[in-house]
Amino acid sequence: MSFRIISSVLLIACTSEPDRAKHIYDSESKNEDSGTAPQDTSEPDSDTPDTAEPSDDPCIATVSPSGEATGTISCTDGVCEIPNGEFFMGAANPDSPDQCPLHAVDLRAFAIDQTEVTQAAWQACVDAERCEAFPPWCTSEVEEDRDEHPVTCVTHTEARQYCEWIGGRLPTEAEWEKAARGLEGTQWPWGADAPWCELANYRYSTVYCNFGVIPVGSNPDGASPFGLLDVAGNALEWVEDGYDPEAYRTEHSSNPTGPDCSEPDSCPTRVLRGGSYLSTRASIRTTARTYALATVEDVNIGFRCAYDR
Repeated sequence: MSFRIISSVLLIACTSEPDRAKHIYDSESKNEDSGTAPQDTSEPDSDTPDTAEPSDDPCIATVSPSGEATGTISCTDGVCEIPNGEFFMGAANPDSPDQCPLHAVDLRAFAIDQTEVTQAAWQACVDAERCEAFPPWCTSEVEEDRDEHPVTCVTHTEARQYCEWIGGRLPTEAEWEKAARGLEGTQWPWGADAPWCELANYRYSTVYCNFGVIPVGSNPDGASPFGLLDVAGNALEWVEDGYDPEAYRTEHSSNPTGPDCSEPDSCPTRVLRGGSYLSTRASIRTTARTYALATVEDVNIGFRCAYDR
């Protein structure tokens, strides 16, 4: 395992651009920025409760998934097929109530990119005059040869436009979680084992695996049950849904799409999933949710596309 210790001065310097948002952290990681060992305030080590008694509290589990990394890998040319059917979404986690309840969701079949969209793929869109070029400050934290790094510094609208250009769309939050988690409610994409730098590009308190995004697919041992790469750490990923902290308590159990965002400016904040190189282990779990204004662009926010089947 290799880590890098990064001074907090660097973190401040990276956010000095006046029109940029500060780096996005998941709310679960706030207790882990102090330089001490992180306090894991996310769900317990298993989503399987000791008992499954009915309860009015949405953060007390009433279902009992196995917690195993369960799924079938069917990926071709960088796109993974996700079959129709149920999976377990959310968590019995009173410390992060926006993840409650742990519940079964039924989805139609879809496909999704195996990796985050790369800078080379984005440049092709720029060359076709359908996407905006990278802002100059966006390339400061990655190596000079960055074609296979995930594209970052894109807004929610820009990410959606790219996906539409290649014949896809942004995944819904439910689709993203099923593809990242599999069918039986595993904590991290690879299973129940705690993360380390061979599995994900993340941070442990002030210790980083890498201070910046790395080429997509660099951690193949961290693949999800359906074969997706980098769904834990590296870059946060936009999904289509607007953010609603109580979405799981009110949305449909079949093909949920989150809040109604059909009216202009009806969903100023959009969901981000997966965590980034700045995120702690609690924040790269498959259930961790965070959000940002849809206009935010930053060096730790990217995306991948989904496709109807």
